Amino acid sequence: MEGAGIVDWVGAVGTTGALLASLALLRSQFSVLKGEISARVEGQARAVAAWTGPPTEGETAMRLHLRNGSPQPLYNLTVTGEDPDDQSEMVLVAMSVVAPGFEMARALTRPIRNYRDSDALVLEFDDVEGQAWRRHRTGELRRVEPSSRRWTRVSAEVFGAPEASV
Repeated sequence: MEGAGIVDWVGAVGTTGALLASLALLRSQFSVLKGEISARVEGQARAVAAWTGPPTEGETAMRLHLRNGSPQPLYNLTVTGEDPDDQSEMVLVAMSVVAPGFEMARALTRPIRNYRDSDALVLEFDDVEGQAWRRHRTGELRRVEPSSRRWTRVSAEVFGAPEASV
């Protein structure tokens, strides 16, 4: 009987060790997968940009450029700039859906503060996973809570368009 008890005890220790090793491996694989998903989602956000550029030949207004260089759509995108007179923020572009690979360049009908500096723009959008992002005037890209999005009702008067809800 004593020999059988030792065998059972060794078997139980071996089974417990195998279970713990499997759990550690599963946790490690989950961390790797979570990192890959996070990198993919952040990669989509890094591929989105807005900047200002000089007028094209024959124009006098600066041009606003927007690009979604990611393979996924964006949602609830806004680009804001500062009014040079009162430093209030004005919405330059508001789009509910931006297709993958979308590029746009438009002449601004009103000046914006520091328009020669692309850092003067603030870009906000939701990625395909529903994560909200904000690219600050400094160019820094940050995840933000959707509730912290600053624009829910916007005016596109910079392009001479009527108000739109986002």
